[in-house]
Amino acid sequence: MMQKFFIILLVFIASLMALTFGEGVLRSLGHFIQIIYFGIYEYWQDIFDYLGHFISLHPYKIILALIITAIVSFWLFHQKEQVITQPNSRHKIAILLAIFLGWLGAHRFYNNQIGLGLIYIILSILFTPFSILLSLIDALHFLFMSDETFSIKYPH
Repeated sequence: MMQKFFIILLVFIASLMALTFGEGVLRSLGHFIQIIYFGIYEYWQDIFDYLGHFISLHPYKIILALIITAIVSFWLFHQKEQVITQPNSRHKIAILLAIFLGWLGAHRFYNNQIGLGLIYIILSILFTPFSILLSLIDALHFLFMSDETFSIKYPH
């Protein structure tokens, strides 16, 4: 169940980024990453204001991203379920989650490590740069791990 949730989340983020790519997403993403790197706890209001501003300016993009997410997720789960559940696919998904959402512990939740996922969330609130650094280390660790080792260490 957790795997499907994170696949849906990745598809949504990817489709939303693709829809806004041509409209200054790099500047917006840079601003958002700057907020994250300098301590998310200090900028909660800025983040909510920025997200609220983005939503008010681009509601059609969010709706379109949700529609694309629903269609792609439906297709993935009904047409490609065997591919998604293969061990090497789980390995690749864990790497992507560690890179893009690792600072929130998404890769740990995906691997059924709920305790470590909660620790990542707490770290991201207290000291975001450290959480980001740990997630990138995890991504590298997953990247250099073989599919067999990953399957043994992180079973379904």
